[in-house]
Formats: sequence, C-alpha cells, structure tokens
Amino acid sequence: MGSTPGLIGPEMGAVFRDHQDCSREEALEWMSPAFRECDFVLVEGNQHTTAPRIEVWRQAVGQPALIAADPTIHAVVTDDASPVDECRVWTRTPIEQLADLVLKFIDTAAR
Repeated sequence: MGSTPGLIGPEMGAVFRDHQDCSREEALEWMSPAFRECDFVLVEGNQHTTAPRIEVWRQAVGQPALIAADPTIHAVVTDDASPVDECRVWTRTPIEQLADLVLKFIDTAAR
C-alpha cells in the first residue's frame, strides 16, 4: 500500500488512505471512528449505500434522476419539475426551508 500521506495544520489535520482495494462501505467503516461524535454525516456520491438518502438533481446535467429506479430515496432536491411522479420534491431555495426539511429527515431516520 505504501506510505499514508497526511496534513497537520495549526487547527486541523487530515489523513489520506487509499481505498481502491475495498468497497465504499468498507472505506466508510474505516472512517467511522472519526465521526462518532457527529449527529449525522453527509456523504456525496455514495449511490448504492443502504443509509437513508436524499438526491440532489438538476435536469441541466442531462442524467436521469436516481429516484426513478430507486424508491428507497426519501426525496429529491431540485428547482426543476419533478423527475418522477409521486416523489417528494424539495426546492433548493429558500435554503433555510431546505435545511429544516433535511434536519427533520435526519431526526426521523435516526429513530
């Protein structure tokens, strides 16, 4: 595997670990002790996790919304028209309202 690079600054530090030879879930498991004190962890791009999920989707990107094929996604955040019938759509703005919805979702998912 070679050396493990890291950074240490006056107020923060980071360790970089190669996880090419393990699954994304295994990589998250390795990192989980660093987040023990957190109420929630926001992970971008881990589309196949079993964790509760919210999709952020923009029609301009040109890709179909994941929720169309995966009903386990709780809601879609978008300012575009709903990508599928009968799904929760949360608008990106106002950001305060979106933050409230995300926090309620986190509280519900934690139960």
